[in-house]
Amino acid sequence: MRWVMRLVVMAGLVGWMVVPALSTASTRTPDLSIATRSRWGDYVGSGVIDADGHGESVSSDVPPGKDREFWIKISNTDSTERAFSVTGSGQGARFTVEYWDDHASDVTTAVTTGTYEVTVEPGKHSFLKMAVTAAADAQTGDHRSFWVRAQDASGSGPTDEVRAKATVPPIRVWAVSYNGTLRCTAAFPDRDLDPGSDSGVRFTLTNLTDRAIDTYAYGQLVFRNASGTKLWDTSPKYEGPRPGVGPIRPHDTVKMYAYDTKVRWSGPLSVTPVCVGLRMTMPTVTLPVAAPGAPATVDEAIDAAVAVSGSPFQSCPPGPWGAARTGSFDAPDGRSLPPLTLRCWAEVSQEAGFDVVSLELVSPLDAPDYTIPEDTFVFGPPPLPGTDNMLAARWDFVVTADSVIPYYALMFDRALGDGTSYLYVLQDGTWQTWGYGPCGYEGAALSTNGDAFFLDWISACAQTGSSTGRATAARLKIAEPRARPDAVAIRWPS
Repeated sequence: MRWVMRLVVMAGLVGWMVVPALSTASTRTPDLSIATRSRWGDYVGSGVIDADGHGESVSSDVPPGKDREFWIKISNTDSTERAFSVTGSGQGARFTVEYWDDHASDVTTAVTTGTYEVTVEPGKHSFLKMAVTAAADAQTGDHRSFWVRAQDASGSGPTDEVRAKATVPPIRVWAVSYNGTLRCTAAFPDRDLDPGSDSGVRFTLTNLTDRAIDTYAYGQLVFRNASGTKLWDTSPKYEGPRPGVGPIRPHDTVKMYAYDTKVRWSGPLSVTPVCVGLRMTMPTVTLPVAAPGAPATVDEAIDAAVAVSGSPFQSCPPGPWGAARTGSFDAPDGRSLPPLTLRCWAEVSQEAGFDVVSLELVSPLDAPDYTIPEDTFVFGPPPLPGTDNMLAARWDFVVTADSVIPYYALMFDRALGDGTSYLYVLQDGTWQTWGYGPCGYEGAALSTNGDAFFLDWISACAQTGSSTGRATAARLKIAEPRARPDAVAIRWPS
């Protein structure tokens, strides 16, 4: 700080005293400000001098393998030409950085080692471009903050700092309705999919107009393999109400329900989001699938799926390579009902780094062979063979060396004649009674994420009788943060 002698007059007294100079070091301070994307962008931090960058920060999304530019303006607020020392962040995990001066020269080494200086005329600016690149394998949510500091080259005076935050965003695709009123967006938070987990897609709908719009829409996905063959679409496999959107205020964005599914195919997968109800198909996204490692043998994969707590397949565990075996299963709540006699078998698909196991059964044990197709649409009486009482079910799992994850469950049954039938559901290792009613019906139950497995107690129903049955329908609320239509059971009069 500079000091000066100043004449002071107080209460009629005259004297001299030493006081600080009116000009302060702030006139020698470079004023840093920062903008994104363009040298001519909106700069943040002009007129703010703060050594920790408070109020002088910007953010930008940086996709994997891509770069984004941040521009730093170095302003000389003094009335004379000044030289400033400029220092900036270096490389970091998942992100690299380069610096370029006004003459498009690479000054990265000088900036990161603290040897870069720039001379700026009074009232003028110098610019420094900071280019941040995300690693090709960076994942959604990876982020890093970069800083740039400047001080008078003499080492005196305060330091000013600006900051830039780079974040890897989710993958986003969108489409606009034919009349230009609505934009449907799908965001994928996971760039690598895990077997047994869903894609996590998030759908939103934006009103592009100046008026409110009342619309009905929901999201679904279409999965294809590397050769373009369709593997699955997540459209509901049952007839019933669908969650909608409702009114959207002008220029507002609302969340939209999305039907997702657990991944059970080797990658890479081509995933196409669809905004149902508005006939909008978005660009396809290609996502790799992890290969965590499969069980040592097919039989080990089957045994792991059978071992799920409470599973009825433990009463009739399939033999080597999934060969059929028989057994019987008592009512899980101890109710005095005739046991279900079962014939159980398994089918295994060996994917890259994991196995897919389908456990299947029919009851009674001498019922015709019948496998329910996984993509069967549940609407109307099921196409079971024969005319006798019969139940068929499948429960599907993704099995790795370390985990067993159910992903789908489906049951069809026919219960004729007299008696009262009970519907049981297994969830989280516990059996519950989900309903009961007179025999004389055909039924179906579906769990689109495999978290519930159903058995309708057809052994309590006679083959013939006077009962006419009564159609019933219900929806099970899966243990999720919010109620979701992940499971449904329906009965139709026979």
